[in-house]
Amino acid sequence: MTRFDAAISDFRIQQERLSGALADMTGALAGVSASLPGVVAPSLLRRIEALIREERETALRLQGINQKLAAEVYGAIYPDDAGH
Repeated sequence: MTRFDAAISDFRIQQERLSGALADMTGALAGVSASLPGVVAPSLLRRIEALIREERETALRLQGINQKLAAEVYGAIYPDDAGH
């Protein structure tokens, strides 16, 4: 395995970990939100829920950017590999 292959492999592993961590964080926030009714004012609950939706959207955008970055890096290292 070349140094570049190892770097790409490590990048993919980290990308998968990031995706998993973002999904875990979003799930945890949803759990917090579900436990808030009756504890906080309805207006605050709506604001929190809106922020959680925004966080989910941001996480999806970050995953998309991360995947594009991985494809660009891979394409720069292996320009002849049309199958990736």
